[in-house]
Amino acid sequence: MNPSVSQKQSLSSYAALAASLLASSAVQGQIVYTDINDTTVNTHLGQVDININNDTVPDFYLRLYKNAGALGKMDAIFIYPYDSVFGKVAGSAQAGFNYPFNLTPGYVVEDSISFNGTGANGTEGALSFRFDGQPYPNIEWSGAGDGFLGVRIRPDDAYRYGWIRVQVAADGESFTVKDMAFESSKDSMIYAGHLWMSRGEMWSQKIQSIAVDGGIRLVKPSSSEPMFVEVLGMDGALLTKAQWNDDQLFLPLVGVARTLVILQFHVEGMTVRRRLLLNN
Repeated sequence: MNPSVSQKQSLSSYAALAASLLASSAVQGQIVYTDINDTTVNTHLGQVDININNDTVPDFYLRLYKNAGALGKMDAIFIYPYDSVFGKVAGSAQAGFNYPFNLTPGYVVEDSISFNGTGANGTEGALSFRFDGQPYPNIEWSGAGDGFLGVRIRPDDAYRYGWIRVQVAADGESFTVKDMAFESSKDSMIYAGHLWMSRGEMWSQKIQSIAVDGGIRLVKPSSSEPMFVEVLGMDGALLTKAQWNDDQLFLPLVGVARTLVILQFHVEGMTVRRRLLLNN
């Protein structure tokens, strides 16, 4: 989608905001970037759950319909909110259907834009919809490659805004979810992808996290910035934390069973998250 001037800030304004975010304290909130293994769905009714703020409850899911319908000629990719009241996707409503925007990097995700990418009562929004190989005219994701979904959630008494990077295949018969981010401060806007995505990916690629007996071994380039590390259970409980200054760090996890945990790396004003399966 090509936003209007009123919807999209200039790059200079964005740079100023980015600088202010880098100087902000944790109390003021920050961009929380989550890297996941690229997850591709190419089978009928395959789906990916999206937990954008990494709490205990997923926020959205994307599902593929392949060779579906009475004639077996429908291919579609839909997004649904788990919270039918507050979970919303940026997009438009036209002729009784809902179409998520394909946002470009730098697009402002905030309350002033249209959040009609999914319908009332949790009905689906169509990233891709083809019948007999022909895409519907209002679809923005047909053959689009990488794009950004703008989303809004309400985990407490205020909204959080975020983005999800998705790649849709040119034929509409598969999709890949790549990464996501949200602004942790209440009712605060976020820019889709731009800068934060590349910096978050850069840090995610620099850091190695290895599950070993008795804990986690972390490795980063010796020239990289110090950072603060936390390990959380999937229920959000803090398991351990440490300041990471050298190129390697061992985090002991005594008595923690073999389970999935969340690693949080606080660096350069960002929080980069990833999941890891323990060996214990």
